[in-house]
Amino acid sequence: MLITRDILNKALEDKVPLFHDGDYIDDDVMYDLFYALPIFKDLPNGKKALRTLISKSDRNILCAELKGRISKNPKETYDKIY
Repeated sequence: MLITRDILNKALEDKVPLFHDGDYIDDDVMYDLFYALPIFKDLPNGKKALRTLISKSDRNILCAELKGRISKNPKETYDKIY
């Protein structure tokens, strides 16, 4: 199945893994996940800071199946994607 930006946004909203066997990634989704430059976002203290488009914790959830590990335990760490 082709992973589109709509599918990416739904996975982010539902906090579920994005990939399954046989999926392939649309170019804009690949860019958003792995190549997008940091952007300025507001912090809770009112300051601005550079942040990635998709947070590391969200990326861990989205890419859990690529790394062969899915867990309901939020304390579990994941392997890096190469």
